[in-house]
Amino acid sequence: MRVKDLSPHAVGMAWFLFLVIVGCSSVFEYSAEGADFCTNLNFSDSQHRQERQIVHQLLKQDIEKAESLPGTRKVDIEIAVTDLNDDGTGEVLAHIHHPFFCGLHGCTLLVFVVNGARWNQVLDVTTGEPIMLSSERTNGFLDLVLQGQSVWKSNGKMYEFHHHRKQACVIKPQ
Repeated sequence: MRVKDLSPHAVGMAWFLFLVIVGCSSVFEYSAEGADFCTNLNFSDSQHRQERQIVHQLLKQDIEKAESLPGTRKVDIEIAVTDLNDDGTGEVLAHIHHPFFCGLHGCTLLVFVVNGARWNQVLDVTTGEPIMLSSERTNGFLDLVLQGQSVWKSNGKMYEFHHHRKQACVIKPQ
């Protein structure tokens, strides 16, 4: 079969596959128009010591119960701090790793809005990674995208499950 014997649709499909294989980013211009971009949250088990200690205090009874179970290890709390509501203060996200805090769908993720000395819990959900911030806002808070598809939006007081994405977030180029 020769190229001239192929239908225009087949030729177009061949070009499309070629561009995908060689990396279409060099052929098409990057456009942010209408896209929902996401940013991966970077959790740390060594940074944000003060925030980790406060989360540990808030969960003290559950952590003591978890660590007292036979054959278990110490509870690992990974922390990310980011300004979700654009108020200039970082909110605290705690991803807790331990069999007591984990299940089939991942481990406990807690989100706290810090208001002075007061920590208000606005999300408690079991999730795996990735944990991302959407570029979209609802009621002044950035939407969260969990496991690449589960969208959680703020109702002004708490984060609530909103919908599953049909396609993954676009990770914004650096």
